[in-house]
Order: sequence, then C-alpha cells, then structure tokens
Amino acid sequence: MIVIGLGLPRTGTKSLAKALNILGFSGYHYCSMNKEMKSYNRTEVKEADIFDITTYYYRSYEMLFNKDYYYILTNRNKESWLKSCAKFDPDPTIPDIEVYKNDVVKFFNKNNGKLLVLDLENAFKWNQLCSFLNKEIPVCDYPEVK
Repeated sequence: MIVIGLGLPRTGTKSLAKALNILGFSGYHYCSMNKEMKSYNRTEVKEADIFDITTYYYRSYEMLFNKDYYYILTNRNKESWLKSCAKFDPDPTIPDIEVYKNDVVKFFNKNNGKLLVLDLENAFKWNQLCSFLNKEIPVCDYPEVK
C-alpha cells in the first residue's frame, strides 16, 4: 500500500508520519518550511507499506494521482495555521489553506480517488486513519509531534 500525504506545512504532517510508522509503514517526511527531512523505517518488514509526506506536494498532487494510492490531506483552522506558519520565513508559493483543501477534495471526488481529510482541530486519532487504511488500532496514543 502506498500512502501520499498532501497536507500543507504546519497541519500535522509530522504526527501523521509517526502514526504511519507505528502502523508498520516506512517512508519519509519532508517539511518545506523548515527544510527538515526525516526517514521512518520499520524494524521488521511485513509487506510493502510505504508513505511519502512531502509538504510541497501541493504543487503537484494532480500529477501524483494514482487510483491505487491512498492520499491523506491533513488540515487545520486557517487562523491557527497562519499563526503557526508565522514562526517561519514566509513562502509565497504556499496556497491559502481553505482554497487548497477545497481544490484537493474537489479533484479527488471528480476522479474517485482514495482521500482522507484529517482536521487537526478535530483531534484526529487512530479511528479515522486505521479505518481508512484497513489497519488495526494500536494500543498507544496517537502521536503529537511538534
């Protein structure tokens, strides 16, 4: 299974990467805002479950589309997102979070893609993620990485 993270920076993408690793996925998380790359590898290889969460995919999600992949859009309230982003140098290429979410959802609905939207303020936890990926819910808390 291949999971592609489509969230903008500062929307819980790093926590999602850690959660996917707990579920047995290996992959990468790259934040375009702080230029940080982290690799997540499994300790035991069971199957080919991989993820790629690169926060600049907002530039190319339509080109990355594959009906066999699973896509996760992390999202948050615009006001809290702008406040969180203000801690970093502004990136004029990052779209408005509300417009971006609407565009992504519209694209996936039109193309019958597998998309899960996780809203940070709704305290997304294991239930939504595990149901979407058909994985068992772990006994640990959902990671909250800042």
